[in-house]
Amino acid sequence: MIRMFTMTRTLLAFLLAISAVTAAATPHVTVIEPSSGPTSGGTYVHLDGSDLTGFALACPSAECANYVQFGGVTGTIVASDDNEIVAVAPPHAAGTVDVVVNVAGKSKVTIAGGFRYADPDDSDYERILFPIVTSGAGAFGSLWHTDLTLHNATDATVFPSGPTCNPRILAPCFIFHIDPHQTVQATLFADTPANPGAILRIPRKVSSSIDIQARVEDLSRQALTFGTSIPIVHESDFRSVIRLHAVPTDVRFRDTLRVYGFTNTRGATVRIVDEATHTVIASTSLDLIQPLDKTSYPPFAQITSLRDTFPQIASYESVGLEVESDLVWAFVSVTNNETQHVTVIAPQ
Repeated sequence: MIRMFTMTRTLLAFLLAISAVTAAATPHVTVIEPSSGPTSGGTYVHLDGSDLTGFALACPSAECANYVQFGGVTGTIVASDDNEIVAVAPPHAAGTVDVVVNVAGKSKVTIAGGFRYADPDDSDYERILFPIVTSGAGAFGSLWHTDLTLHNATDATVFPSGPTCNPRILAPCFIFHIDPHQTVQATLFADTPANPGAILRIPRKVSSSIDIQARVEDLSRQALTFGTSIPIVHESDFRSVIRLHAVPTDVRFRDTLRVYGFTNTRGATVRIVDEATHTVIASTSLDLIQPLDKTSYPPFAQITSLRDTFPQIASYESVGLEVESDLVWAFVSVTNNETQHVTVIAPQ
């Protein structure tokens, strides 16, 4: 009983001390700059004021720590002193939100309507299509893996926006960014196994200064090949007609045609062409799968085997392909059935 009384008295003294400190030091926030940012998050927000330095408290409660919340979502504090806190705004739905600043051991400050989230204007971003981001098992024991590499050649941190969180796993989503003059490995997640591509939106004013490379490799044959580069598709690469030439028809290869639409492309016509006579050998229509999230994923269609779909090409050594729609991009992957080496035939 005496020990319990002593512990209670110690806890009471601790709480009274905290209350006394809180009464003596009241944080103030006078300026929030900038006061708006995109729904994807990533904005560095400067909160200027006074008494913004907290105390080191041995307390497990979140209220004993320094934090900044935007509409109830906690941002990341990257710098702070008595007169300023710099926090990275987290992703949030569009709209005006309250900003809450908690300074450990001092009172909490709420700035009503202090920050506005806005859907980014498409004119401010360039949509970059990564045709293949999926990884997994393939035919003949192959194990495919996609590597994405980005380099920021500018003097400022760049915050691309894209599907960097796995939609099928409930886990924290970290803010994707590329520091000045740094190279990063990125992971993008496909919408569904049936749609292998993804879209990364990069601020248009710096998109030409972001170097991007994509590569697929067969992990089961790493000693034989380093993999194959996959084209990165810019907005200007989408056209009404995509022409692919000298596509082999040899039975030793698997020819797969992948077709990507721009935003709302619904369908496409595929024509097989005899390039010696410029005549159409065969044609078919494709319905492109429409993703639910059109910001992060493209409409998509695929012909897994050109030989199976167009048996009449077996008498040709190679053929040409034309893919026609309103705005479309396409490529053919030619995979050796024995070595699993991939060759890409893409528009130039």
